Amino acid sequence: MAQSEIDSLLNLGVPEDASVILLTAAHWLEASGGPLASSYWRSVHPPLIERQRDEFFVAVALAINGLRLIFQHEPNSEWRLGFDVAYLYQAKPLVQAVQSINCLCSSRCYADSLTVVRALHSRAQLLVLFSLEPLLFDEWLESPEHLKYRDARVRKELSNHGLDLYPHFYHWFSDLVHGRPEGLCETGHFESGLYPSLPVVENTVFVSAKLLLAVIGWTAISSIIVDCEGAGVSIPDDVARISGLYIQLSTDLFHPARLDHLMTTIPQDRHLSEPDARGYAQVKWFGYEKYQQCLRDFRIKLPKRQLGRDYSKTV
Repeated sequence: MAQSEIDSLLNLGVPEDASVILLTAAHWLEASGGPLASSYWRSVHPPLIERQRDEFFVAVALAINGLRLIFQHEPNSEWRLGFDVAYLYQAKPLVQAVQSINCLCSSRCYADSLTVVRALHSRAQLLVLFSLEPLLFDEWLESPEHLKYRDARVRKELSNHGLDLYPHFYHWFSDLVHGRPEGLCETGHFESGLYPSLPVVENTVFVSAKLLLAVIGWTAISSIIVDCEGAGVSIPDDVARISGLYIQLSTDLFHPARLDHLMTTIPQDRHLSEPDARGYAQVKWFGYEKYQQCLRDFRIKLPKRQLGRDYSKTV
């Protein structure tokens, strides 16, 4: 492992002991055909856009590390075993999405890279849903076209439990899938040249993808922690270490209100949610500790919290 990679991670706020864990995940990705670890995490003081890409790969490494932790720590319950299967099912599409986003951004194909982020958003939503009720994963495999697994339905169900995965991402990036002028304009469709360099749009790509990947990795960490708490056993040291890192990074790298994140995390007027009773439209962000507590309410607390009728009647 190159010292420059460790120095770069230290500058991003990752402690040295955790840096080794992330580098292991990055080199696994490299060995599997992904980008070279030396192509990012190479500078202590990178320009802003390069830093966003570096932070994006921190989230990538954490999501990949979730795979390692799932394999390394045996489940104590049937529900965690079910979730592990759902998480592992997403592994290949996850790393392929990472490669797609990286390559498309490098080629300045920003609109297409954001359509990949849109797909990542859908997968993250389903994974959070399956973590709350893993038995739904088997049902989804049998009938993925069922209405209750459509993005809008899943998004509403999660929101009913206080879990919001940046819902405006889906609406925003759907503009690109459907070729709507507003979305194309915002991603450089009317700029001169076929492949214009647009740092602001590139920032949007890496920030949105980073935040969603962070959610995906957090589901793995939280499921192991809550599984251990439910079984009354100690949380493994490496899981506790990565959990602490997540909480630390959630105040900076993964914080939606960081100044260079706001152009991505605050939705355009056309993507705002419906106004509440006072007439205010809410900006909805993901809460890491809120999600973990929600998972406890579903898996440990008695009486256990339940999903809505459409999701509970078959499980």
